[in-house]
Amino acid sequence: MTTCRSITNSPDYAYAQSIAYDTVLTCNQKNLPISVKKIIRDIPNLHIQKYTSFAKKNDLTLDEVYEELDSEEGCLWMRKDGQFIIFYNDTVSNIGRSRFTIAHELGHYLLKHNELTKKTNLSRYSLSESEYDIFEKEANYFAKRLLAPIPLVDTYLVNWETITAECIEFAFDTSYTVALHIINDIDKRYRNSNIVREHHPMVNNFIDFINRDSQTKLCLTCKTLQPTKEKFCKICSGKNFLESAYKTYTSFYLERTNEMKYSGFKLNEFYRATTCPKCGNEQLTETQNACQVCGTNIMNRCLGEMPEYPMTPSETIQSSGGCGQGQYGLSGDARFCPFCGGITSFYYQRLLKSWEDEKEEQEKRLQTLPNSFSNNTSRVFASGATN
Repeated sequence: MTTCRSITNSPDYAYAQSIAYDTVLTCNQKNLPISVKKIIRDIPNLHIQKYTSFAKKNDLTLDEVYEELDSEEGCLWMRKDGQFIIFYNDTVSNIGRSRFTIAHELGHYLLKHNELTKKTNLSRYSLSESEYDIFEKEANYFAKRLLAPIPLVDTYLVNWETITAECIEFAFDTSYTVALHIINDIDKRYRNSNIVREHHPMVNNFIDFINRDSQTKLCLTCKTLQPTKEKFCKICSGKNFLESAYKTYTSFYLERTNEMKYSGFKLNEFYRATTCPKCGNEQLTETQNACQVCGTNIMNRCLGEMPEYPMTPSETIQSSGGCGQGQYGLSGDARFCPFCGGITSFYYQRLLKSWEDEKEEQEKRLQTLPNSFSNNTSRVFASGATN
């Protein structure tokens, strides 16, 4: 990261983008949305503080805080000891707007605007009109590229072929206005250069997350996530799915908050249980099909339709009634084959609970949780921020 900068006559957008992308690359995050607060916490001489905390500590009203910090949104202060503090207004209800403010102030810090001017606070009244305009535009550009880096947006485009502002708003947790700016930037890029995808090493950190996020669907019956390519739900055998696609992503994202996890067994690379699901025997080889202690089939495979007569473990193993794809091993929580909807060997042997019973148990547990827990896990999304 370059330290030798000088004030120029116009915003250096290329530099702002480079610093934003380098920050995302080196922050060691692999999931979206990017946590700006975590980035700040990892910088030794940079701290973050809420307006309400500042008000309480100094016995001020919020209006007095706005006047003291010369901003109703946020600001970056450089202390005499060389430490920096990002203040942000935590009473702002729009999460995307608040995240942009924090990213904007982080931009001022990483672009070294305070150091360039020797100012402790970058307010409109402490800078020349030209300096203020340049710094604000650079920090805004940095914030856009940090929260929703174009190479990561392009990775969604690879799977969806098109994208909307709502997709960006929810996937990257930005304000709707910022999401619109990103869409316009992508359209402008294509019109000016016909570039359809930007490459950057940061993509390697997020590729697994984005592929899962954009290539899955939610079963609306039992509330489980599974790959888009599978035809039947592996938990309930249903076909009532909501896919992750650009047209349905907002609904998918909101419905996904109700995702449920069902019990299953850990499998090795050969789709065999690492411990016998019935007796707990751990002395299993990587490729054996049945437990040598109790005879339980330890490979979860498709049996096709429910057999009309009870099958022994050896008959289950030898069964060829299932579909071709499901015969080669299914996940350890699959009650049904995702390729044909047939029953699985684990479910037939009653090693896995009925999904209806397990769903009911989970819902009862959620109802007994304190309201504060539910409130803490909920997220608020609002559009139309000024950022």
